[in-house]
Parts: sequence; structure tokens; C-alpha cells
Amino acid sequence: MRTACKDIEELVGVVWVSGTPSLQVPYLINLALLLTTVIPAMPPSPRSLFRLIGKMDHAFSSLILGRDIDTGERLPGFEGRKGVSGTEKVRIRSLVERTRVSVMEAFKKGEFELEPEDKDEDKMETDDEGELVLEGDNFEDAEEEDSWDMQLARVYDHTVVELGDSLEEPSIGIITERRG
Repeated sequence: MRTACKDIEELVGVVWVSGTPSLQVPYLINLALLLTTVIPAMPPSPRSLFRLIGKMDHAFSSLILGRDIDTGERLPGFEGRKGVSGTEKVRIRSLVERTRVSVMEAFKKGEFELEPEDKDEDKMETDDEGELVLEGDNFEDAEEEDSWDMQLARVYDHTVVELGDSLEEPSIGIITERRG
């Protein structure tokens, strides 16, 4: 799983650098779908898996908000328009829920792929523009400070919050009243 996570992580980096929400959202949805098929297929590599999910969480939640969730800066391509449609938000929510369940099921099995301690081996190049730092961030540090249980609880947590806020907008105007 370690290699699969690394490959998907590199693809997430390429998609993020494009700075085009109309491309980023569908490609990230496809990568999230790929991840949901990889998780039950192999024993998890906790460090690689949580790092990848953390980056995808950051990307999805930032795209939904239209701003980087860490810095608050407006993302490229969001000037005066919405970047994520309602349909895409529903798809993202479904993938997030499926991923959370898949991760829990994979960790229940108790079989893990051992990962080397050398953290520099997994590094990609850093993004100097401050948009989304794909490497050099503190995902590894957070993993060491927290137990795996806490990491399980945080799977796509920012995305869930942003989706909850954005999908609970006013209804389409259908109002039902009780009769009698």
C-alpha cells in the first residue's frame, strides 16, 4: 500500500498544481475513488495512508471553501465564481463516507504493512508558492504525536466540516406543512 499511496500522492500534487478547479475537482474525485478501492485490497501502511488522506482532505476542503484552509488565501480559478457544484459536493461526501468506513474496516483487521523509519525517502518537491505544501508539512509529526485511533477519527475531518456547512444551504423552496 505504501507504493500505491505514494503514487496517488504524486498525482494529487500534479492535479493541485494545475490551479484549475474545473479540472481539480473531477480528478481529485477520481483519485479518491481509486483510494477507496486500494484501501480494502491491501494491508494498510498507516503513515503513508494518513499522509495521503490528509493531503486529499486539505485539497477537497480548500476547493469547497474556495480558499486555502490553512492560510485563508483565495485559490486560483475562484475569482468571482463557484468552484465546486452541488453534485460534486454530494459525490465528495459519498466518497468521504466510503473512505472512512474502508479505513476503519482495514484497521480492524489488524494487518499492517511495515514502513521504514526514514521519512526523507517519501518526500516530493515542495511548492514554494505557499498554495498547498504537499511535502515538508507536518503530517508525519502529527502522526507521531497522536495514536492511530486519533488519526482514524480525523479521516477527512476538514472536508466533512466544509461539506456540512455548504450542503445545509436553504432548500429549493418545497415547504411541507402538517394538515389538520
